[in-house]
Amino acid sequence: MNKGASNKAPGREYICLEFYTVNWDRFMDDMLALFNQMNFEGRIMERQKHGIVVCLHKTYIPTTPADYKPITLLNTEYKILVRIILNQLRPTLSDMLHTSQYCRVRSNTIFDVVASVLYAISYAELTHAPLCILSLDFTSAFDRISHSYLFRMPKIMVIA
Repeated sequence: MNKGASNKAPGREYICLEFYTVNWDRFMDDMLALFNQMNFEGRIMERQKHGIVVCLHKTYIPTTPADYKPITLLNTEYKILVRIILNQLRPTLSDMLHTSQYCRVRSNTIFDVVASVLYAISYAELTHAPLCILSLDFTSAFDRISHSYLFRMPKIMVIA
């Protein structure tokens, strides 16, 4: 319970992480039962599935939609469970993801990305193979890129 940022907004239940951190000894058994229901039995209550979307303004006087940053306030129990699952997956994450995946893989750095791009360019120059390099900034990509479009895109060979 020591992980996780403090002073974060709670979800619909209005209970923040600090409450569980301070009272963990009192709620530990109940939380374990709840997490087992959510994770292993798939029993998640409707209130735990939904978040509240709030638009925070990024500028002092917002005038356009780009001046707002949408955030989703999720249920705190849900966030704790996700952190537990993530910590269990983290040691095997690099084995589960494609070798070209760099984000959130601790052993991969921005230098590995640059080296992969340089290797692809060198390979294309030596073999006279056609090469197309696409650089995408996935900041807020989940909200901005059509998922159906991404699935229709042709498969691209990745040299890594």
